[in-house]
Amino acid sequence: MPESVMIDAVRYAVLRVKEPLILDGRACNAVVDYNTAQIKMLEDGNIGEGNAAKLLMHEIVHALLFERGMPETAADEELVSELAAGFVNLVRANPQLITFLQK
Repeated sequence: MPESVMIDAVRYAVLRVKEPLILDGRACNAVVDYNTAQIKMLEDGNIGEGNAAKLLMHEIVHALLFERGMPETAADEELVSELAAGFVNLVRANPQLITFLQK
């Protein structure tokens, strides 16, 4: 798991935390805080290692949409979930794509 990710000009710290993550009154396995540029993931969350990538990508998509000036879209959980899963599946099925994009 990376310690941070660059999203446009903002470096978001990726933190594994033990304290409960509560958003809008419900417990979450991960949250993004745009004000502090932090993605917090529950260290002992009920997720498998394979799902950690999708969970991180989910929070990255929230932050990406927010940083791109789309806060309303960033709040759309269904859209964010589908994009995150799609991005992870795309990269896993096409590892050569990352090499190409880094040129």
